[in-house]
Amino acid sequence: MPAPFSLHLNPNKKGTMIMKRRRLLWTGLLLAGLTHLAHGQAPVARWNLGEDDPGAAAGLAGNAVTTDAVGDADLTAFGGPVYTDTTPGGESTLAMVFDGQSFYQGSVDGNGAPLDQLYGRIDWNNVSLVCDVYPTALGTAGFSFPVSVGYNGAGIGILEIEGKWHVIHQGVAISPPGPDVVLNQWTHLELVRRDFGDGVETRLYINGAGEPAAILTGAPNTPTDFFTIGANELASRTPGDVEGQFQGFIDNVALIDLNAGQPPSLSRIAVSPGTIYEGNSLILSAEGFKGDPTDLQFIWRKDGQEVANTGDVPQWVLAGVTAADAGQYDVLVRNAYGEATSDPVEVVVEPSGGAEVAWYRMGDDDPEAFPGGGGAWVTQDALGGPGLEVFGIPLYSDDTPPDGGGYSMEFLGDSYYRNLDMSPVFDQLDLNNFSLSADVKVTELGPDGFSFVVSLGQQTRESSGFGILEVGGRWRLVHQMIALSPPGPEVVLNEWTHLELQRRQFGEVVETRLFVNGVDAGVSIVQGPNPQTMARVLTVGANTLADPAEVEGTFRGLIDNVRLKNYSAGRPPELVSDLTAEPSSVLVEGDTLVLVAQAQGDAPLTFSWQRDGEVLKTEEVASGAFGFLRIDQLTVDQAGDYQVVVSNAAGEASSSVVRVTVLPAGSPRPGLSLRFRLGDDDPGAAPGAPGNPVTVDTTGDWELVANGSPLYSDATPGGGSALCLSFDGASYCEGVGETWDALFAAFDWDHVVLSFDVNITAPGDAGFSFPVSVGGELTGLAIFEEAGHWRLLHHGVGYSQVGPEVQYNTWTHLELRRMNFGNGVETRLFVDGVDAGIANTTRLNLPKGRLTVGNNIHTTGPEGFFHGMVDNVELFTY
Repeated sequence: MPAPFSLHLNPNKKGTMIMKRRRLLWTGLLLAGLTHLAHGQAPVARWNLGEDDPGAAAGLAGNAVTTDAVGDADLTAFGGPVYTDTTPGGESTLAMVFDGQSFYQGSVDGNGAPLDQLYGRIDWNNVSLVCDVYPTALGTAGFSFPVSVGYNGAGIGILEIEGKWHVIHQGVAISPPGPDVVLNQWTHLELVRRDFGDGVETRLYINGAGEPAAILTGAPNTPTDFFTIGANELASRTPGDVEGQFQGFIDNVALIDLNAGQPPSLSRIAVSPGTIYEGNSLILSAEGFKGDPTDLQFIWRKDGQEVANTGDVPQWVLAGVTAADAGQYDVLVRNAYGEATSDPVEVVVEPSGGAEVAWYRMGDDDPEAFPGGGGAWVTQDALGGPGLEVFGIPLYSDDTPPDGGGYSMEFLGDSYYRNLDMSPVFDQLDLNNFSLSADVKVTELGPDGFSFVVSLGQQTRESSGFGILEVGGRWRLVHQMIALSPPGPEVVLNEWTHLELQRRQFGEVVETRLFVNGVDAGVSIVQGPNPQTMARVLTVGANTLADPAEVEGTFRGLIDNVRLKNYSAGRPPELVSDLTAEPSSVLVEGDTLVLVAQAQGDAPLTFSWQRDGEVLKTEEVASGAFGFLRIDQLTVDQAGDYQVVVSNAAGEASSSVVRVTVLPAGSPRPGLSLRFRLGDDDPGAAPGAPGNPVTVDTTGDWELVANGSPLYSDATPGGGSALCLSFDGASYCEGVGETWDALFAAFDWDHVVLSFDVNITAPGDAGFSFPVSVGGELTGLAIFEEAGHWRLLHHGVGYSQVGPEVQYNTWTHLELRRMNFGNGVETRLFVDGVDAGIANTTRLNLPKGRLTVGNNIHTTGPEGFFHGMVDNVELFTY
């Protein structure tokens, strides 16, 4: 076959040969039938592995670096690769021999080196990675990598696993096996990542075939750190541990930008924040750009007229918005190959810059303040709210910002103001839609390497809170003392600066952003739980997001005009998560129904839950939080059309209608299920007789094998049951094997119920006992008795709280239900149909294919044997 990447470049004519190389490249691609690529795309990096290396000759050790024939991203040799004249043909005269202990690599270290620049301009959802390979032996570790991009949980690569070609994402997501690796023969491999019509995929093509050899879906992390030929750097492990090294020859490795020569396209404009107020900043972002970056320009228009050109930056920030800035906005994106225009978006500007809920003018409102005097015991809120208590000796100053009034406050690095109960202010704040701002004049950087201007919250509650701080001479944001933003602009000493922390809906997500002198500083934080639970503390001049007894990070300089604003005033409700029914909209009498919805808007929001138009429940819910309606012991007459209407003072929003069907008790369930009546379905079973070698379920398809000597008994829970099984503390029944693995793999373990009837006659000999358990070591679910109380267990490590007392010598109906009970998926215990109030929220590992009655299989030993009777074991999923 043709060798489409077999090129020879005269190193003295590098500049004049690039276009020839591109033409030859695409001639080869078309000859090979690679119709999935578009003509005109060209490598952004290419390593011919010999032809471009000075002094290279067959049999010699590889140069210290192998040269990039297109750009400057040269790769460094590790180990002892050797040049060879065994090549894939065409114009190639040399290839490289890798002995399983050698490789070539370039690193990305953020210093602006050529590989840094190369990675920065590649769209990793529109890229191709190609190479010619000649394997002489399979990987000694069971796998080997010819080429990989990235490191440790980020990136893409082509690899061989046990003699089959694959593609890989992030070191963990591996495609299905492709064709066999052919030893001692040249093979052309091409990894192509792009949107093939059904979303972005990574596909592997072999020898130019028109159909992919392997496909991998799912977005990769952006590759970082390395480009590697001949070894594995994608697995999560210690750097330098390069198991998976390649044995054989490699040639013509190239990275191809599939956007090259393509006209622009984009998906939409995002407007941030969600509500724009006068005096705030408007942020317009062009999302989903694709196309060649050559001569790229984003031209922003209002009502058809150009208002800004941000060059190749797909975002425009307009500070100090006024009512005149309202209107229809779009963006014209243009490159060297064409242009495209977004759909317009409507920008509405509200007449207020948010509702001001606190304003500390740091002296102007304090009785008897004078320049040079010590700060009052309490500095007052200009709006009449709670004051801030002094710690240390800050001083009043008449050095104020341009609009700062008569005074500011000078902090000397050992003083600050704080209030531990800001409830009157917090009650007016939507903490997903607020701002915290201050004017500052820094006279000296923090002696601890950092200093805090203002902070909300305190470590006493989940380390929650927000703050603006200086770290190493740069402004940053902090969230919950653990999420630190990237560095922002440099701190300017002895000059007034206006800082503003905004937590708003910027685009698709709620995030915290920093604005410096009214301009978005480009740093943000999106991590952390809902901050509505944070401690109601405000601190000026020190860090109290850490232990309150410690004030490291105290501020040196002047502070004025500390303000808190609420931005949700007047915002009507919006459903951000429509009404859903858990675990299903088709249920059986006795089940639990949970309806869940999520909304945002002006808090508090009122959720009105309705069935067939009749109001069943109303509740007040914070903006961004979930509301839910739960009905236990569902009955047939509770079927109907359910809906929730969310309202506040600004309006209301209605969910879609969910029709809930309730089947009569005992009806077949629509999902997977199995039921063991423990005797009633076993041939020849009789009271007092030993349990059959197997006990069968009601369908006859599933069997539990007896171990020890369980006995049939007619002491049943009633309800038509004729027999049960009695366990003596040294016997049990178990189903295990490949068929059980397959059954469990088909279960939805986030919507599952395990139930049974139990009559316990004595506590477990080991201090606990298991009537029924599902799974295996470190996997699965169980209800068990411990010290005379019922509890839940997750895969041998996650215990619930202590539940109700065990009632000995009486029948009890137990159910383990796993579903979303309104606060996310959890496992709950029901006793005789009533929620016992105990739950386990541990993440569930996929249970192994094993069901055991009368014993604990969550550990390797048989401790946890059960004394008593069990009947009607049922496991089903919705």
